[in-house]
Amino acid sequence: MQKNLIVKSNCQQSSGAMGRSFFGRVVLGIAMVMAFSLDASAQFVVQPMQIVAQGRRGTILRKVFKLENRDRFESQFVTMEVVDLIQGRDGSWVVLDPDMLTQANNGIDLSMHSSCKDWILIGRTDVEVPAYEFTQESMQIRIPPKAKGFYCAGLKVSLEPRPGLGGVVVRYDFVVPICISVDGPALRANVTLDSVDLKYLEARENQRESTGLILTVKNKGGTYSKLSPMASVWQVLPEGGTRLMKRDIPLPEGHIIPGAELEIAVNLDSSFPSGTYRISGRLNVDGRRVKPLTKEIDFVNPSYTGVAHMDAAMRLVPDNIDLTMTPGTASSQIITIHNYSDEDIVVKAIPVIPDALASKFTTVRGEDIACADWVEIRPNELPIRAGGERKVSVVVRMPKAEQLPSLTEDITNYYASVKLYGFYRDRTSAGMTSAMVNVMKKGAAPMPVVKDIELTLNALEETRFQLVGVFANIGTIHVTPLCLGRIESEGPIGARTLYGTFKMVNEDADRALMPFETREFSAEIDFDKIPAGRYIVSARLDYGPLGTNVVIQKPYEVFKQNGETLIFAMAETLGP
Repeated sequence: MQKNLIVKSNCQQSSGAMGRSFFGRVVLGIAMVMAFSLDASAQFVVQPMQIVAQGRRGTILRKVFKLENRDRFESQFVTMEVVDLIQGRDGSWVVLDPDMLTQANNGIDLSMHSSCKDWILIGRTDVEVPAYEFTQESMQIRIPPKAKGFYCAGLKVSLEPRPGLGGVVVRYDFVVPICISVDGPALRANVTLDSVDLKYLEARENQRESTGLILTVKNKGGTYSKLSPMASVWQVLPEGGTRLMKRDIPLPEGHIIPGAELEIAVNLDSSFPSGTYRISGRLNVDGRRVKPLTKEIDFVNPSYTGVAHMDAAMRLVPDNIDLTMTPGTASSQIITIHNYSDEDIVVKAIPVIPDALASKFTTVRGEDIACADWVEIRPNELPIRAGGERKVSVVVRMPKAEQLPSLTEDITNYYASVKLYGFYRDRTSAGMTSAMVNVMKKGAAPMPVVKDIELTLNALEETRFQLVGVFANIGTIHVTPLCLGRIESEGPIGARTLYGTFKMVNEDADRALMPFETREFSAEIDFDKIPAGRYIVSARLDYGPLGTNVVIQKPYEVFKQNGETLIFAMAETLGP
């Protein structure tokens, strides 16, 4: 007797660097990776991993995507449909089934959910992809005349069982997010940090007892926004005062859709004793810091009471190592590790591929410009007394030219991250810090390349708006970015008059923009004293030598009606 086993596999990857939560990999991005361990799915690819479109209301957009069968012997039978997507509480994309909302995804406010499912028509719904071939398919997106803001849906591609196949039949579903931004009135941004909490994590077979930190974020506005959360934790001591436990803990970055409620979580890799704790949560939304939240909570650990270890507060001098080297040679630099805690610790150093490069690729993969394998730390494990310091040597052995990755693009810079993990004598975590290693080939002339991605204007309160410029480093070397905004009034025959300039900021603005990294820069603009009219709003990112820059700009029209400021994006996007 034939048995049908239906397996729905939706594997997701974020657009950014992510952390581990106690419920698994927290996913807050929009890219979905189609990679599975079983043969059928591993040999089938849907490209692109996300479909992003931007257009005017009342227009028709056309997008193409590719179905590729990498099996050399068997055809794949494919069915396709457009589905509604929402975000679960962990930030992952979930196919919407209103009759099956669970604890994992019932935080969504469906009254605010912006679906574009009914706008989308795919060319055909049943496709046979022959062995070791691909087919290019199309979809038509018809934007309604009254649409505004952000909308999403999903393209579900299902690998159907081969006809006549007996035994256990396995079916795989690939879900590709479709994200559409409609030019028009600026929608109000209203993303808030609603709660902070700690959770006791029981010991498991592959994980020791620990503590989880959770930040709850809600999107009550109409924007699709980037989140950059961070928190610090203090223990409130019984005799009075506080003791710093963890400082500036970065939580997983990602995005949030309108109406979603996310629980952003991270494993602190440390078991806190029962007691009272003060948690300070901070949140950047599209590069703009929103109102922080500080809360005291009573935490219960059934197996641990007393005073906990504090964060070791390790500091490195220097925390960036820049070396210019000839292939086939070796070089080294000394770094000093300071232990600012009041307890002895043991530090273990490990060279790794930088987070910004992990799993990323264009024509060049992240591993092609990584040099973690060249790096050795001496010693790689060492004790440091309370309040003391120790020196270690970072040794880099660059391979000979013929042993470097063979690429069509000339690679001038290579990167590694030296991560230093601290442990107390009972092996509980004492924190982590890292140093970036940059190796540049001697005599090379690096050519940075930064691309403009998007420019948006979001309403805040009254006459205040938030301008957000998104840029991506698509080159193979890091750059030091400086972003400036500009407003010009548009006069007759293309003439422009400068109305104002301002700096656009990001919490990581003082950190290098790494290869393959995308970053948002933002600024608040008050249109109270800006009269009605047509304006060109732009963001310019300066980087590299000799004033190299990239500019993204859009035309807007400002209206003043009944004491309210309304801003509409004009028809076309202008070039630099």
